[in-house]
Amino acid sequence: MGGTTKAYHRIAATACAGLALVAVKPAKADTIVENFTVSGTAVEDNGLFGITSSSFADFNTAAGTLTGVTLSFSGTANYSEPIQAGDTTELISVSAASNEQISYFTGSGLGVSGDFAISANGTATAGLSLFEGGGTQALVFDFLVTVGTVTMSDQSGTLTYDYTPAAPPTNVPEPGSLSLFGAGLAGLLFLGRSGFWRRKALA
Repeated sequence: MGGTTKAYHRIAATACAGLALVAVKPAKADTIVENFTVSGTAVEDNGLFGITSSSFADFNTAAGTLTGVTLSFSGTANYSEPIQAGDTTELISVSAASNEQISYFTGSGLGVSGDFAISANGTATAGLSLFEGGGTQALVFDFLVTVGTVTMSDQSGTLTYDYTPAAPPTNVPEPGSLSLFGAGLAGLLFLGRSGFWRRKALA
């Protein structure tokens, strides 16, 4: 009798473990990656000279809640026509084309003459509404230029939307989880029938 009780407990634990694995898991954070290119000549605006990227899709809030925007960019720019030694240009920041007053990412790269390396990387977690909607957005690469001209040609980068899905997808239980749960139920059914026939035989 004691052996049967222990077996019952073990099989019941197996069934419960399988049921726990079948339970729906919460939604995990996800990402959407947008590609862009940058070409053109820097144009003065509010004291800085900007070059605008190609457009890319806004984040559609129907997909979920936007939690961050990550920029990954590394490339080159060209500085020409400096008047005298000491004239330089520098990539200061990267802003959204829809509102250049807000600098979302810090840039780096100092040019003296000719081609020079520039980069802008990081994640913005505030003021994300500018990247939300059903249209398109673009980035502006802002340079500090005293004299001369700054250009960029076919430089590429990515902007990643980090978000939490609006609702967790319907999870299909893994085969292993179902097998474990089914084995537990089969064991319970077997013990129940064995106990029934044993009691009937003793009656």
